[in-house]
Amino acid sequence: MKTFLLSWVVIVLTSIGQQDTLNVTSIKRTYAGNDEWSIYTSKGMLTLKRTFTNGSEWSITGLGATRYTIKQVFMDDASAWRISNGRSDISFEVSYPKNYNEWRTGEDTKLIYLKTLFTNDFSEWRADGNEGEMIIKRMFNDGSEWIVNDHLSNESDIAKLSVIFIPVIVSLQ
Repeated sequence: MKTFLLSWVVIVLTSIGQQDTLNVTSIKRTYAGNDEWSIYTSKGMLTLKRTFTNGSEWSITGLGATRYTIKQVFMDDASAWRISNGRSDISFEVSYPKNYNEWRTGEDTKLIYLKTLFTNDFSEWRADGNEGEMIIKRMFNDGSEWIVNDHLSNESDIAKLSVIFIPVIVSLQ
């Protein structure tokens, strides 16, 4: 009986932990312009919105009171960004100067490498983390919709949001 009870507790706790993981499913442009995007996740919808007209700052809101701010590290330089939610932050940048085909992001020892599948073709990306991968693929030539296959396990919400931000922003430039 004790073994059964212990097994049941482990199963319940595991399923609760899995429900807390943010799994991104798609990204869609909200209006005709590129100023606002809807991010669809297992937890609900988030809104990615351009804060400044020059594109140097964006915000992500939704799912309660959490607000993420994404800013360029250096003005007029889209190769390095920082995302913050007030409690933690992550920097993400191109792996090689002026090469927007490969990026790195993540937290401390849990780096995530994001690359285009084909050089100078920003329509399909693959992110490789310590455990799993995420595939982000543009559905239409105009870049208005992206499908996401999120199999990045054990990554924080903030790390996953930095990963999905990159293809959208790079495709706009």
